Amino acid sequence: MRIGIGSYAFPWAIGVPGYPPPKKPLDAMGLLKKAKALKVDIVQICDNLPLHKAKEGELDEIRDAANDNGIRVQIGTRGVRPDQLLIYLEIAKFLDAKIL
Repeated sequence: MRIGIGSYAFPWAIGVPGYPPPKKPLDAMGLLKKAKALKVDIVQICDNLPLHKAKEGELDEIRDAANDNGIRVQIGTRGVRPDQLLIYLEIAKFLDAKIL
């Protein structure tokens, strides 16, 4: 069995719509750092950290940090619109995520 964490384990650290944002919001790289500190090898980045809005180079950093630390990435999105799923399939492929 493999143990992991997901972005929904830290909703208040990331930010919850309708509430004041945290002073220093947790991002995907911060989630990977938490996984490393917790010695877990799977990170699920869900729709509360929308990867399709990543800045240029950010997906590269996520992929490289995950690979460097032996962490498998899973990703999630909200909804089943074909255009959204196609975007996330490309992101999953880029991050070598086996689960979307």
